[in-house]
Amino acid sequence: MPKELENIEDYIPYIQHRIDHKYIEESRIYMRIIEYLFDKKNISVNGDMTRINGESCHAVYSEILVKGAKVHQELAKNNKAVEVIMPRHRSLFDYSVEQPVHHRLINPNVMLVAGDNLFVGQFNHFMRKYGAFKFLRKDVTLKYPGLPPVFLSQSRYMDELFPCYLKHEMIEAKGWDKKHMDMIVYAEQEKHPSTKKRGGGRSKTGKLRDLNFSFFDKFRAISRDSGIQLYIVPVNGGLSKVPEVPYIVDPPPAKGIMRAVRYALEQYFCFISYPKFAIKKPKAKLKAIVQYGDPIPLETNFKSMRDLFIYSTEIRDKIGKLESIFPVTLIYRAMENEEKVNLKKLEERMKQLLEKYQKQDIIVSPCVDKQGNLLPVKEMTEEAVEHLNLNPNYYIKEAKNGKFLKLKGDQIISLHPAVQQWYYNNVIHLD
Repeated sequence: MPKELENIEDYIPYIQHRIDHKYIEESRIYMRIIEYLFDKKNISVNGDMTRINGESCHAVYSEILVKGAKVHQELAKNNKAVEVIMPRHRSLFDYSVEQPVHHRLINPNVMLVAGDNLFVGQFNHFMRKYGAFKFLRKDVTLKYPGLPPVFLSQSRYMDELFPCYLKHEMIEAKGWDKKHMDMIVYAEQEKHPSTKKRGGGRSKTGKLRDLNFSFFDKFRAISRDSGIQLYIVPVNGGLSKVPEVPYIVDPPPAKGIMRAVRYALEQYFCFISYPKFAIKKPKAKLKAIVQYGDPIPLETNFKSMRDLFIYSTEIRDKIGKLESIFPVTLIYRAMENEEKVNLKKLEERMKQLLEKYQKQDIIVSPCVDKQGNLLPVKEMTEEAVEHLNLNPNYYIKEAKNGKFLKLKGDQIISLHPAVQQWYYNNVIHLD
């Protein structure tokens, strides 16, 4: 069995975060997803809203709106400040939009923390070059080309290596280009429905989830005496649809090597199959809204773990308030878990929901005209159903020919209860 290393800093090369800009710019995976969007001719700025138009681009996104970036662009100039970006985590597509947006529009020196399930097959190499490093959730044998395998316990990783590495990269700036690094961390966690154990990763229920407040404890410890101010930044990235939701709500049962195969197939779908499909079928292209909240100075004088929990809950709620409402989500929410709904009743419910969201300053522009009135429901549902149902072939037990919603006469009909429930859950925290 591989031995555990005595010096904790000797583990750093095994998890090292190294952005390779040339590799990223030439990577077909990255290019298909987003890179072409960042040509200057596609970017326009109006106040604190940046619009990236990708309709004519050979990439999966037709449009990305970024709100609230200006204050963070200014903060990025301060070499005594580091931002910890905390987005809502629903999808693998989160990685494809939030890291590039922050990298391109705010600070190129940004780390992405990802679970070890993302580092499988060819994506292991890609994600490391992309700027991601593994967050370990269990005892593990670490392997890296040119280095001998070593054992690392999860407790030692969390108590020693994780804070040591963050200090090394973010505070002491000993990393790849000797500059302070921002960090994107998906801190959400939920109880497994069977085992009842808490874990990270994406939301299988679609609900807004608690944050793992131990992250805040680690950040507090490394920043307390450094002279560097850490800021917590709530972020919410909304998509016009989440293409791999069927994988999330109906994952095939798999253990051992088959579990890794499942992750590899899902990542292939998200980063290769779907982008190739959407490029050929422009109506399948995604729209995204990325909203940044104000930077919140990290408090370092919590008196108890309860204070830390309350603080993390407040951050979670701020993330939730940055929600954006797209037609697919609004339709599912207005259906209220009914299999069939008359379009007239659907319109009444949608108007009530939009009025509530507008009072909370939730972005609903994809669903309303310039005067704030609901778009014609028949047209909106037709477009939303077509957009939702445009996918490469799915092999999911409940999906009927890969379709999830349909219009029949004056009714809208759900064809996949689990997908319907997932989208419904995404916005119930706004009720």
